[in-house]
Amino acid sequence: MTTLDIANSRLFSLLFICFYVKFASAITNITTTKFLRDPQTLVSSNAHFKMGFFSPANSTNRYIGIWYNIEDSNTMEVVWVANRNNPISSSTGMLHISEDGNLQLSDRQNVTFWSSNVSHQTNGSVAYLQDTGNLVLLSSESGLTMWQSFEHLTNSLLPQTRISIAIPKGMHNPDNSSILQSWTTPYDPSTGRFRIGINPLKLPEFVTWDGDKPYWRSGPWNGSVFLGVPFLSMVFVLKKMSKQALWTWYTLCKTNHCWYTIF
Repeated sequence: MTTLDIANSRLFSLLFICFYVKFASAITNITTTKFLRDPQTLVSSNAHFKMGFFSPANSTNRYIGIWYNIEDSNTMEVVWVANRNNPISSSTGMLHISEDGNLQLSDRQNVTFWSSNVSHQTNGSVAYLQDTGNLVLLSSESGLTMWQSFEHLTNSLLPQTRISIAIPKGMHNPDNSSILQSWTTPYDPSTGRFRIGINPLKLPEFVTWDGDKPYWRSGPWNGSVFLGVPFLSMVFVLKKMSKQALWTWYTLCKTNHCWYTIF
């Protein structure tokens, strides 16, 4: 074997190892026997979204989150965080299916940092990351969705999200109608001071609160647009679903990198 043959053989082996390390660390689902361990990732079938463990800049805390899978980007656009108020201080985190069928985040000492907290128990369940960026927990018995991250938003609203909010008559507590809540800082995903939700009026409007004080209003919804920001009609639509003021919020933006984030 010539020197050139030896060099080519070593180069092929190195490329194979790099390929294996990159793709062997990614999994397609989480089951009762297949866990997501730090630093493994879960990737959607269209490869647009990735879920895994991350640490914000200037921090060693570990969080489990979902972000856009953009290989050539210098920044990680995190759109959902599970344990935003309860970080893991080590790299021993593991996301798995618990005995009662819930998604559960724990560490090596079996300390629970987050759970989907579904009350309905099942003998088996499986978790997928959908092409929309929605993390879903399905019952292996019925195939029905037991839990999904689109119903437990943090600070971002992704395309194709649909949210229903029941607003009881006379309710004026912004806590009950909040949809998104900001990070504390760009380096700390814990719940921050700003939040956005629907103000419970006869003609609803989006309001951003700074604590308990209104900070920004969209203007009321007239059936087609928000009067204060009519361009949002290209992104959102509100529909009244019943006489009990059950409002459903649809996101219409279809592009892969169009989403609403409150920081």
